[in-house]
Amino acid sequence: MEQSNVWKSFFISDLAGKVISVFKEVFLGIYFLKITQGNIVNVSMF
Repeated sequence: MEQSNVWKSFFISDLAGKVISVFKEVFLGIYFLKITQGNIVNVSMF
């Protein structure tokens, strides 16, 4: 594999990991708000 392909694959996988991390944090927060009926105090404890 060429050196440029290795770096391209590395950057694509890193970007995919960051995108997944952002979505995970957002939807986990929404999930906690939903199960606590929107009580932000209970959510902030997590």
